[in-house]
Amino acid sequence: MLVTREKGGRGLNVVALDPFKHEVLAVTNYDTMVNGNASRRFVKDFKKLPAGAVIVIGIREDGSKMLSGDAKEVIKSLGSTEIVNLGFG
Repeated sequence: MLVTREKGGRGLNVVALDPFKHEVLAVTNYDTMVNGNASRRFVKDFKKLPAGAVIVIGIREDGSKMLSGDAKEVIKSLGSTEIVNLGFG
C-alpha cells in the first residue's frame, strides 16, 4: 500500500504499522477540523490496534479545532510533548 500526501485529508492522518511484519495495519483520516465525532473515532480505533504498533500522525490544515482532550491524551501516550501546543496559524 502506497501512502502519499495526496491521500491525506484535513485533520489527523494516521498510519499504523506492524513493527515485526513491516505491514501497514491502517491508514485513516480523522477530520478534526469540522467533524465533532472524529476525535472519538480516533480514540476508539487506537484502542483496537495491537500493542507495539508504530503510529505515524501527520496533520493537514487545522487538526486542533475539534481535537478532544481524550484524543490529545492518546497522542501524549505515544510520546508527543507538543500536542498541547497544537494550533492553526
